[in-house]
Amino acid sequence: MMNNREPFLRPLNSLEQQIVDYVEPILALDGTELVSIRISGLKGKPLLALFIDKASLDELASLSRLISDALDVANAKHQWFSGAYQLELSSPGLDRPLTKKSHFLKAMGQQVRVKASTGTVRGILERSDDSGIMLKEHPEIIAWSEIRDANIIHVWR
Repeated sequence: MMNNREPFLRPLNSLEQQIVDYVEPILALDGTELVSIRISGLKGKPLLALFIDKASLDELASLSRLISDALDVANAKHQWFSGAYQLELSSPGLDRPLTKKSHFLKAMGQQVRVKASTGTVRGILERSDDSGIMLKEHPEIIAWSEIRDANIIHVWR
């Protein structure tokens, strides 16, 4: 499938990318976004966890059935998993991961944690542009290529 959607900051492995390419158009039809994908337990019964934004519990249940059926058909064709696998759809949660450049734009002014190749920093997200991001407490630009992991730090008010 051709992918003209926004890429994830972390490079996906081949299996993750194939599943993302298959799932994202289904989610887009429902107005939801795939925030993150995690595949574990490939030697036993694999767990495919998809973290989806803008979905209520009822929507997650409905999407789970739809995506499960679609992935069962795709898995029979592509043989992603050799046997049964477990599908888990979930909300990204309060400490939402920031996995795409657009997520940082939406998180402007919020407290974030960023694991970069140079270490972990926390602070208020002040800037997000083509060169990278900047935190109020860390006045140097963190280039996109340096970001390994990031999330919002939910602050209870």
